[in-house]
Amino acid sequence: MQSSKTTRKRNQTPQQKELQVKRSRETKLNKKKQKEAAEAARKAAEEAQKKQDARNNFFAPYSKQRNAALPKEGCNTTESSGTASEFRHSTVEHSLASEAVSLADSNRADIIQNLDYDDDDEKADDESGDSTVQPLGVQREYVKAIQQRLQYEIKDSDKLVENWLLNLLDGNDWWIRKCHVPKVLKKLKLNAHPLAYYRDIYVWLPDVRCWKTTGGTCMPCCPSCKSNERVGPHAFRDNHFGRVVVDLTETYYVLGRRYICLKCKNKSHQLKAVLQETAAANNIQIDEVRENEVQYTFMGWNDKSLPLFPCGIGNKFPAILTWKAGLDKKVVDMMRPLFDGGCRPDRLSALLLEMHSRRFFQLCIEHEYELACTRTLTQQSYEPLGDFGDKKKYNGLVPTGKFLAHVYKVYHASIGHYLDLEVKKRGATTLHWDVSYKEAKHLCLYRGRPVFKGLVTAMNEVGEVRIQFHIYSDSHEQMKSALEAFMGTTSSLGLPSVRLFYTDNPGGDRQFYMRQLPSLQSQQDILDELCVSNDVPAGIKDSHPSYEYDRINVRTALTKSDVEKVVMALKEDIKGGRIGLDAEWNQLVSCRGIQTGTSKIQTMQIAYRNSDDEINVLVLKVGKFDKLPQSLISLLDGTDGIDIFGVNVSADLVKISRDFQAADMMKMDHKLRPDVHNLGMLARRRDVVQDAGSSLELIAMRVLDITLDKTLRCSDWSGKLTDDQIKYAAIDAAVSLEAGEKLLEMPDLSIRLTPEAAIAGAKVDLIPRHGSVACMATRAATATIINSVTCTCPPGMVYGRKKQTEVRAGKGCCVVLLNTVFSPALIIPNYKSDDGTPVTIAAFPANHPFILPICMMKEHVDSPHVRATPIANTENTLGRSKPASCCVTQPDVNHNANKCVKDVHGCDGDKDDEEVCGYLDFVADMEGGDVEDANGDFTNDNIDFTDDDIDRLCSALFDSDNAQPGGKFLECKQLSSPPDPKYMVDRFSSVLGDCFHAMDRTKVPIRHEARKGYFVALREAFFVWNPVKLKELEERMKNSGLSDEAIQRQRYFNMQLFRDCVDRSVPPPKMLYWRVRAVYATYGPLIDSKTKAPLFNARAWSKADNLLKEILEGYYSDPPGIELYCVRLREDGTLMRNKYGMEIIECSRGTNRTEAYHKNIMVAFGSWAQGVEMSDCLLRERRHRHNQNVSEKRRFGFPRIGHYDTWLVDLLQILVMKNHNLRIYPDLSNTSEYVSTDESFDSIALHSCRLDKAVRDRYAEIDKNSIKLTRDQQYLCRVMGTPMPFLPFSGEQEYKAYAKFVIGDIIPTDDEDAAIGFCPFVDGTGVFPKLPTHMRTHKDQWERNQRVKESVRRVKRKNDTLLALNERIVPRCEGEETNTPIEDNGDGLIIKLQQCLPVLHVPPRKQILPGEMIPLPQPQAIIHTSRPMIVGGVSIENSLGDESGCSDLPVLKKRGRPPGSRSINGNRTRSCGRWESRLSRHWKSGTKWMPVFK
Repeated sequence: MQSSKTTRKRNQTPQQKELQVKRSRETKLNKKKQKEAAEAARKAAEEAQKKQDARNNFFAPYSKQRNAALPKEGCNTTESSGTASEFRHSTVEHSLASEAVSLADSNRADIIQNLDYDDDDEKADDESGDSTVQPLGVQREYVKAIQQRLQYEIKDSDKLVENWLLNLLDGNDWWIRKCHVPKVLKKLKLNAHPLAYYRDIYVWLPDVRCWKTTGGTCMPCCPSCKSNERVGPHAFRDNHFGRVVVDLTETYYVLGRRYICLKCKNKSHQLKAVLQETAAANNIQIDEVRENEVQYTFMGWNDKSLPLFPCGIGNKFPAILTWKAGLDKKVVDMMRPLFDGGCRPDRLSALLLEMHSRRFFQLCIEHEYELACTRTLTQQSYEPLGDFGDKKKYNGLVPTGKFLAHVYKVYHASIGHYLDLEVKKRGATTLHWDVSYKEAKHLCLYRGRPVFKGLVTAMNEVGEVRIQFHIYSDSHEQMKSALEAFMGTTSSLGLPSVRLFYTDNPGGDRQFYMRQLPSLQSQQDILDELCVSNDVPAGIKDSHPSYEYDRINVRTALTKSDVEKVVMALKEDIKGGRIGLDAEWNQLVSCRGIQTGTSKIQTMQIAYRNSDDEINVLVLKVGKFDKLPQSLISLLDGTDGIDIFGVNVSADLVKISRDFQAADMMKMDHKLRPDVHNLGMLARRRDVVQDAGSSLELIAMRVLDITLDKTLRCSDWSGKLTDDQIKYAAIDAAVSLEAGEKLLEMPDLSIRLTPEAAIAGAKVDLIPRHGSVACMATRAATATIINSVTCTCPPGMVYGRKKQTEVRAGKGCCVVLLNTVFSPALIIPNYKSDDGTPVTIAAFPANHPFILPICMMKEHVDSPHVRATPIANTENTLGRSKPASCCVTQPDVNHNANKCVKDVHGCDGDKDDEEVCGYLDFVADMEGGDVEDANGDFTNDNIDFTDDDIDRLCSALFDSDNAQPGGKFLECKQLSSPPDPKYMVDRFSSVLGDCFHAMDRTKVPIRHEARKGYFVALREAFFVWNPVKLKELEERMKNSGLSDEAIQRQRYFNMQLFRDCVDRSVPPPKMLYWRVRAVYATYGPLIDSKTKAPLFNARAWSKADNLLKEILEGYYSDPPGIELYCVRLREDGTLMRNKYGMEIIECSRGTNRTEAYHKNIMVAFGSWAQGVEMSDCLLRERRHRHNQNVSEKRRFGFPRIGHYDTWLVDLLQILVMKNHNLRIYPDLSNTSEYVSTDESFDSIALHSCRLDKAVRDRYAEIDKNSIKLTRDQQYLCRVMGTPMPFLPFSGEQEYKAYAKFVIGDIIPTDDEDAAIGFCPFVDGTGVFPKLPTHMRTHKDQWERNQRVKESVRRVKRKNDTLLALNERIVPRCEGEETNTPIEDNGDGLIIKLQQCLPVLHVPPRKQILPGEMIPLPQPQAIIHTSRPMIVGGVSIENSLGDESGCSDLPVLKKRGRPPGSRSINGNRTRSCGRWESRLSRHWKSGTKWMPVFK
């Protein structure tokens, strides 16, 4: 075994070795002296600075500030006090002056928190506290003497001396109280001081004390070997005496000794001997061998040893100790509910300071009362108690908030495992999932920046928290480990599996959660069996057939050699030189359905025509390739001259080049390659689609008249491909090839006419002068170019700025004659009417030539399928445009409608021009107002839905046998075409959405007059009341005296009354769809009478249309057979009822409970700024208390124990079962009996294995001695299982490291690769590992900062000019030197700035204080009577009542010698018997007497 510090072995004589040891000791001693001198100098500097700060402290007691102003001894105070003192009463003046002098002499220090905690002070061994020699004050001298006496009595095995101290301890539960202090001081022969200086002392000697539970003494167990078999007493500490403990109002001390385990000591020595033997065998010299690798000495109160005592003896120790001090367990027990209630550690510290300082002042008052009762005329001066923090006297100690937080974390480390088990034992058949992004902004901070992005919480059907953890990003990958651990716990403990899952985004989350929780898929299969098909005819079920997969040949290649072979065969067998290309990869999707990244390309598919004109498809599995074969690269980079077709295929080629490091392809601009054909652009130029980004589904439907199934698009492509995946990939490639071939056969409609082609007699199509490709692919009219260069304007028209009527065609223009007009709203440039308005093409008479620019012409396409140019209608051309051609089978109605509304609003956002709200906002605010005027006119297009329509719809839904197919209901141009109700099928889902979030999705203007009616109608559409319960409630309300109209008003305005006692259900999809669609179609187009704006804008219509599609998937309907309601119980177990006698119920539908839990966290901890460990402790405590409260309220038979220390219930049940053979809570299972699982909560490991390996490799390269982690960083390493913590970017070192990382190599596009690439820059001190989300976030911030810096550099010259301007144009200060004159070169005048600029009168600067001390009172402000004031039960005597003071009290004159004097013989002063008898008579008679001060 080789040590980390090895040197070459030298042969030394004993003298040389002794000299070397002597020099080494001298060097160490000198270093120690230098260190002590430096420490003394530092302390002296600190004391000097404190004194200076005290003199400059504006908030110091007023007496300190008046020291210099007080009259000196012998001076005439009347003269020094000025004119104001002339009117003072002499007695009052003398009393105030005396009081001021006494206050000035006392100089009391401020009472502040003085027990702090710092990470740098923390020791590895908690028992090494108080190792430095501290000055012994009154209390420490007292504790030291008691410890020495204890040591003496314990060693006296022969009982030669009286064990009075052990007897005192045994009779008082091993406490030495304040009442015992006089007796103990007398026994120990110590000088007596005021009783307030002394504290209680608790002695912890378990091997000496006789315990009632065991019937004898108990030796503590060794914390290393967990046994007391060979444990014995070691020694009392000689460098400190007792550990101070903070109680609620005072402090006390605990006293104990160290113990030694001989078994562990021998083991340590054996390890040392083995190490030395191994070093000698390998000729390695070891400088030092540590013997404390195995701890074998320990204090009796060691936190690992206390739980090992039998019969709960360790629980009798009263405090939780740290290395510096300790907290009483009562304070620790108070911290838990206070912190959970939102009381911060600083607030609790202030509360303890208040209680301790109040107790200190009470002791001071008692001390002064005692002095007042015992002082005499011969002894006037007595010492006050002194300062609160005086270490030699009172030595008050109050912990800071940081110290309290540290103790809280220490205590939670001992109960955290049990609290986690309390969560795990609670099963879940339903999970209500929600993510909070606000909590992470206030908790789990590192250097003021959040470590995590969100908090995920999942509740079970009862409302208890079952899953909770932090996430770094929105990716679903972050949730896999937590769900896997949850499934492992469910399986290990035999708990029921999950059947339903509620989330905010069911459409985006459904596939992920069903893959992670197989029980959801099983439940989905059960729900699918309940769906009854209506046997929809083929023609109605699907108007477009699917692709014929059987007519293509598919070949898969899995290895690189196979790929090489099939690609070479493709090049030999291809016909036509065209291929269809597509690629598949995995998408990283967040919990809200947002794509956060993509993986490497996993599969490539290539379709081509072989020599037999058949379509072959190659499916290439390339996910594990580092680089592609050269034959495949040459096929894709254009070397082989083959045309490539595909949807957005240029982007696919870019991703292929980056993922497989194809250098030549990375240099190409694939969008400009002539052999790369994006199908979207091809289809757009031929007017097949109006958007070049159209999907392959739309292009296939428009071009090939087929439908594509895209359900496997987001499946997992990294593993072994299934037959369905191979079929999906092959069809995509084949469709890309066939669609591309057919599109090339269509004419390109987007090419404008060239001047060379503009010849007389040519027939052309007219298009707008400016416009997109989609607009150019249309035509507004057809015309013929005539052989003429001049023409006349029609009557009422002029041409050009000169308003000519005879016009000649110039360069770039032609004279045309109209044939057919398709879009009469097309404006003809340069022509204007007499009043100056533009002229449209419809204004020209038939057969009248006019001049038109060549750029508005293109070659005529003799086809009826060319679409008419869509031009916005005007007042003069309403209804003149012809409809689109029949080639477009399904026009984009939504797109056109949204475009129209967008043009009117001027925006397409929720809150761009007007304030909007959703359903949840409506619930919070039931009243609405007016809004500002909006531009544009609207027509009220709401539908007129009659009773006949309702009858026909019901017939189609519920009487499908007699209903006619093809019925159209609730047609709305802003919504997609509704399905035929005759053939609708109910679908139910095991992954459900929240109905309230669904209703909140469509945002409407907050002050729209139809808002309230809309939300009420939407709520009534989503939920169906239980008719039986509703009728019963209405009858009870009628019996109470309410009318039908009053009941309806209550239902409209007081929904809570009905929700509390009448259950509701969400109907099946085919009912819910029509109910919700009717609300949208009715209220959406409603016009506000003031603003003339509709209720729905374009975005609202889009949201509504998407919601209707989700309703058809069954995401919001209640699954059959699932109970979602339960009754509420009182504390005594009886049912809760409302004032009408109805049972009160509560619902578990949706995610409302989880969101309310997150909101309560923000209410309690929103203003906290805590680290990771403290945040986890707070969340763990909140989770435990919440679950306990919910279990008591919603689990029938769950005991109400009144506290939250459930481990005490476990222990009590075990003891009662053992002693009495019965269970006190038969239905309650003991948490301690459950097996532990790998599931964890709050901060968990979320990084990948690749990143973990990279961090460990870097950690192996770093010097371990240079790594110094804080407590929070160590906690992160422990919970995440990494040697170094993952932390966000912060600090200059990390910013510079990232700059070097950017300058170095090419930054990987994948965030995880970037995080791995950053690992070589990690040093473990200033630069730490990063997660992919850290790299992505900082990259965006860094790029933004670089742009800002570049902007600053660009405007530097302008900023210098502005700075010069500000320096020149400034008012001159009074008394300032004259400025330099400036000569005006234009006029040659000399202008003096001091004459032109205004003078700024600046008063002499004085020190401005925040506030002065309250002045001394005037004579008329003082009470001149002896009447006391009673405050809080305390009588405040007025010492300035009259000149004679308290004349009603006797003046006690002590007889005899002066105090402290001796007789002639040297005897001590004897007490006066007459004084004692008189004093006792006054006390016994209860006479109120106080000394008189004269």
